[in-house]
Amino acid sequence: MYEKRTYSITVGRMSDVVRLYTDEGWPVLEAAGFGKNLVGYFVSDTGPLHQLIHLWRFDDDSARRDFWKRLYANFTTGHFLNTETYD
Repeated sequence: MYEKRTYSITVGRMSDVVRLYTDEGWPVLEAAGFGKNLVGYFVSDTGPLHQLIHLWRFDDDSARRDFWKRLYANFTTGHFLNTETYD
């Protein structure tokens, strides 16, 4: 099972979002063991622009739900999860 998450980024802020994720978000996710489900992160350059797309892989819906529950239980702080940071 795959889950695609698409986030619309404010025009002109994509480099900030990518830098924040690269410098802070990914290292924390990887260290906590959450990175193994990530297939990839993608930035749109055709079609709808200013989108950051993640693709995640799970064995089934139960594993998917458990993954997000554990992730948000462990990372309720930190501005890389704060949706207000780059509105």
